[in-house]
Amino acid sequence: MNRRVLLVDDEQNVLLGYTRILRKHADVVTASGAVTGLQALVHQGPFAAVVADYQMPEVNGIEFLKRVQKSSPETTRMMLTGQTELNVAMQAVNEGHIFRFLTKPCPYDVLTKALDDAFRQYQLVTAEKELLEKTLKGSIKILVDLLALARPELFMRTTALSPLVRRMTDRLQGNQQITELALMFSRLCHLILPPSVLADVQKGAAPADANVQRMIDRQPLVIQRILLQIPRLEEIAKVVGYLHKNYDGGGEPSDDVSGENIPLGSRLLRAVLDFDDLRGRGQNEAQAFHSLTARIGTYDPNVLKALKAEIELSHEGLDLIEVNVEDLAPGMIMADNVVTVGGTTLLREGIELTELFRTRIVQYDRIDRVVIPIRVWKAREPSRKS
Repeated sequence: MNRRVLLVDDEQNVLLGYTRILRKHADVVTASGAVTGLQALVHQGPFAAVVADYQMPEVNGIEFLKRVQKSSPETTRMMLTGQTELNVAMQAVNEGHIFRFLTKPCPYDVLTKALDDAFRQYQLVTAEKELLEKTLKGSIKILVDLLALARPELFMRTTALSPLVRRMTDRLQGNQQITELALMFSRLCHLILPPSVLADVQKGAAPADANVQRMIDRQPLVIQRILLQIPRLEEIAKVVGYLHKNYDGGGEPSDDVSGENIPLGSRLLRAVLDFDDLRGRGQNEAQAFHSLTARIGTYDPNVLKALKAEIELSHEGLDLIEVNVEDLAPGMIMADNVVTVGGTTLLREGIELTELFRTRIVQYDRIDRVVIPIRVWKAREPSRKS
């Protein structure tokens, strides 16, 4: 059990006194003021408990503990002060979310009992957090594995987009983890579409029936409702729910949200997924990007700028070479579609080779020979000075 406690007080003799009486009961770290306390929280944590004085010259104890709550929400917060006014106590509990309010001088047995309770509270909170995180990771793995089993081709296409999504998210200063997870969940829509409708979607054919088109447009909202059943997936669910929302406010959901108010992850993935779909229908990078720009009002202009920048950088520092199957290595980018003699497309042009893709190509080559040589883009070897 974590029994580390941070004591914060501007009076050095108080800190020395409590350190002396508590050293056998807890692992004590002291800080002479709020600023030093916040630094200790960052560099010496995690702490199971923080005990702060109310009257400190830089920042009072209530404001300090409010900051502790933001930077380390699991840490149990207590206030130890000579102030006995009711309004101070109420403010401490309401604004600082204080676990205990203790007054000076605090008897040893009262302080140690409060600390024991604080340590147990910390253990409960962290145990619940760990359980939720394991539940979250397990739920995500099940959903992603379901996609991989049901639609392996689609899963590999989605996985191949991760590097591009990461780079664009960094360029646009978004949340990389949320956007990448939303990317993986975005293709779950394809698991619940009827096969005939899915075939039309993949071909890019517009359904003749308006009700079918509406069903397709609303698929992200169906996946959003599923994700909202899983704890801590609310932000990811929101990104997925707005995947078919146009930058100008059109599309689904049919609300008043538009422009920058649409989650950044939704705006980014809308462009990337549509770009990937166009590439899958035979368009090269330039053609696919031009098709996106022709859809006025659909995409965030800043997202399109980021996508264009990544396309232009995609072959920088790379050499175009020809290799055999056994020479393939992760990190190479396909310059052409990888196909078998029998006509099966294993990997499309422009996709970065991963270990999973390489293994798949090798396995197929044993059954239905892969057409060679394979043209790939490979990182340029650094020039050697003589």
